[in-house]
Amino acid sequence: MNRSFIRSAVITSSLPLIAALALAPAPASAEDRTPRDIYSNILDLEVQTLEDLHRIQQMKQSLEEQFEEMNEHELKKVQSKTRKTIKVREDRMWRKSEKYRELIKLRLSNVWYPPGSTTKRSPAWLEITLLPNGDLVSARISSSSGDDDYDESILDAANSIQKYPVPSVTDTFQRHFQKITIEFNPDRLRWM
Repeated sequence: MNRSFIRSAVITSSLPLIAALALAPAPASAEDRTPRDIYSNILDLEVQTLEDLHRIQQMKQSLEEQFEEMNEHELKKVQSKTRKTIKVREDRMWRKSEKYRELIKLRLSNVWYPPGSTTKRSPAWLEITLLPNGDLVSARISSSSGDDDYDESILDAANSIQKYPVPSVTDTFQRHFQKITIEFNPDRLRWM
């Protein structure tokens, strides 16, 4: 077999055995090459191939570990960014909801007429349930002031409003406006 044929076989088939024969140092002459020399070259090549395979497996394992660490790091970065995004969104939602809270308190204070007797009262707590379009579903006194006329004036005020101002964003509405509790006392209205 001539060497150029062997080299072309290595290129086309990539067989390690043929590569070993082609790359093995040639003895002084072709007649000097014994089966023992060829066998020894093959064994050397097998040992080298096993060492290379072992190095490749170690590299693969190392790369997999690096990839896993990178994935964990990337996952933590994504989770952190997601938490920050959610926090920013919730803060924005809260700020927007403040505007609607003030509008609701203003509307209620404009239609609330406490009874004429101005004795010192405990505050009353009004709980209202709204629909996403601002319609009132229910109004109830969740904590009484102890004065029936006073509590009734609060319910009258809540029921007199045709449409409550509510945000159009569903998440904001569901989180902050579906059920509202407001403190009524003779001096102020306070949102809870």
